[in-house]
Amino acid sequence: MRRLIQLVCGASVSLVCAALFMGCGFEIGVLGTYDAGPSDNAYECGCECEKAVLTLTPSASPKQSSDDAEELLATGAMTLNGVNLDMVVPPEGQQAVGLRFPQLGLPRGAIIETATIQFTTSVASSVATTLFFRIEAADNAAPFTTTAGNLSGRTPTGAVVHWDPLPWNTVGQNGAAQRTLDLKTLVQDVVDRAGWQPGNAMVVLITGTGLRRAVSFDQNPGQAPRLVITYRDPSVTFVLPVCMPATLNPNNGNAAPTAEQLRADCEGRVENTVRGLTQTCGYPSACNCTPTPAITVFQASCNDPCVETPLAAGCTNFNPEVAGGTTATNAPGDTPVCTTNSPLASAMFGKRSACNVSGTGLVQVPDESDKHPAVSGLIEFIGAPCPGASCAVGMATRLQLANVTYSHTFGSRTFSDLGALSESLPGQEATLNASGTGLFAPGSNGLAAHGRSGSDEQAVVGANNDALAITVDWSAATCHVSGALIGVADPELSRCENAGPFANEICADDAACGEDPECSDGVCNCVQVEDVGVTMAMTVAGPLVNQPPRANAGVDQTVECNQAGGASLGLDGSGSTDPDSNLASFTWFSGTRAGTIIGHQSNASIVQAAATSATYVLRAIDRAGQADEDSVGVAVVDTTPPVIACNNPPAIIPPRAPVAYTASATDVCDPGVAAVVTAVECFKISPNGNRVPKDKACGATFTGATLNLKKGGGVDDQIQWTVRAVDLAGNVTTRTCEVRVVNRL
Repeated sequence: MRRLIQLVCGASVSLVCAALFMGCGFEIGVLGTYDAGPSDNAYECGCECEKAVLTLTPSASPKQSSDDAEELLATGAMTLNGVNLDMVVPPEGQQAVGLRFPQLGLPRGAIIETATIQFTTSVASSVATTLFFRIEAADNAAPFTTTAGNLSGRTPTGAVVHWDPLPWNTVGQNGAAQRTLDLKTLVQDVVDRAGWQPGNAMVVLITGTGLRRAVSFDQNPGQAPRLVITYRDPSVTFVLPVCMPATLNPNNGNAAPTAEQLRADCEGRVENTVRGLTQTCGYPSACNCTPTPAITVFQASCNDPCVETPLAAGCTNFNPEVAGGTTATNAPGDTPVCTTNSPLASAMFGKRSACNVSGTGLVQVPDESDKHPAVSGLIEFIGAPCPGASCAVGMATRLQLANVTYSHTFGSRTFSDLGALSESLPGQEATLNASGTGLFAPGSNGLAAHGRSGSDEQAVVGANNDALAITVDWSAATCHVSGALIGVADPELSRCENAGPFANEICADDAACGEDPECSDGVCNCVQVEDVGVTMAMTVAGPLVNQPPRANAGVDQTVECNQAGGASLGLDGSGSTDPDSNLASFTWFSGTRAGTIIGHQSNASIVQAAATSATYVLRAIDRAGQADEDSVGVAVVDTTPPVIACNNPPAIIPPRAPVAYTASATDVCDPGVAAVVTAVECFKISPNGNRVPKDKACGATFTGATLNLKKGGGVDDQIQWTVRAVDLAGNVTTRTCEVRVVNRL
């Protein structure tokens, strides 16, 4: 998706300048032609979308001994391994307590709904207590150290929450009495910091009066303080240059639409169709759309019908990850929507880097001084950034140009309301080298321009007929565009032939010429008088204001089965990055990018069946609506054989009655694994070391996992039996069990 921005591109200067010189004809670039309907036929519909559900973080707790600490304020002495967290006046004097919560999967700008810390009582206390909670003003809080004053030396934000806890009367209790008031204002201060990233750490600082003793990490990691947060991902905001529906398009003979008509279209047709696409394909779908004020543009394609291409199964035609994968205009049952360059799907959640540019154009016309109109707007480079490497990028633009006035060649005329759109044609991308420099070839960018002279509107469409040089410095976040966009263009000028004040003025037709009230000789003809060579160039530059994120789903995993029938495992997308530090949301899908949603954070926990392989897709979206996806493969294997227990004593005295010993087998992955006795042998070792069979004396038999001794043999006899177990994965364990007959135990 695009942000609420205006798009500008140097490649469009050719058309904008072309719009200055509209006579009876104009040759411009490869596709040069007039459009039959020059009125604005598109407008900007801005949308803000967020996830429709709250996301609950896993409870965050200290991960190591140095993640909770105490400081004796009188001396600054630090304790990192205390059994209790004493808040706040133990016998030795007043102190501060620090809690560090690492690896928080909160995106920057997350909207915190609730945040509480759950303590567990270590030592009962009912002393009246007031605790003050602050949070360190740090993008990624460092672990605590033994350096004196390591807590009091940290700078908190301005927010503070005070809590008067109820008595803690029962050791081990971790209920409502041990749960803080809402600390969301503290957490919000940190996640709103420009340097906050998912996976960073927060430090909460606690001071006050009274005393409460909580379990520390060193006493019991499972009962260490837990930070529990509910939040909403920040919204994504983008603009869609939407084609007006046929019933509003003034080029179809309608009156120009009113602001209210455009609002109704944006808030109705467009919003509903956006929601249908985003909800079906797992993007933020709680969308509200409204038109941006007084911004309309012309695009030739918007005079054509918006041909419906319904969303395909699996969202295969709403897939910005692949070339040609964004042809959907709507979800089935919704109204199709087209934008100025393409179907709706191609305008949302792609990989576009936005560059705000400004600069000057150069227009050279014979018999006129060079014109240097100001150029401003924004360029979008389409494709994943490639700092230090080579890659191909497309370009989409919207351009604004300052007014231009001519006094000779075109008569005394000012051209205003000049604007143009462009987008690189399929397969016509520019290849950037490792330094970020490249060229768009002639004819590579389809263009549309619109201008006004007085009350006359005109529009042209075409393509650049000269190469366009670009430089995109991904690391420094800048772009530069320059070149002679039109080497020589030849507008065919037409002028009035008469003796009145309109003599030699540019005219469109005889009727326009005949409007001269002083035309008395009947010679009111609009005739072509000459061709004029026009050269146009431009130079613009500016900052990259947003680059798309880079999703990182981690490396493929092979996981050993660790529970009945499968494995509990983690998916780690914490390596995902965003050059602008404005990641808005993560979503994990099972199987495909349109599969079942299994998580809404950078990391996710899942259970996968044994002996299966699966793919998981991570989608990362930034606040400008740009997205990236990555996948990871996970194979769950069972290579661990069962464990056999013989369940017999090492020695027995000759039994007076039959005895039996039943072996057992256990397997983490296969709870149903069974032990089976496969052989038994009874023998005695003679004084000279020979093995003497004693099978009849022992009377040993076996059934299933059970060995039966009917006689038991005599003193010094040895009974050995073989037990075998095979789990579902085919892992085999064989064990020899043994019992010796002795005189006494």
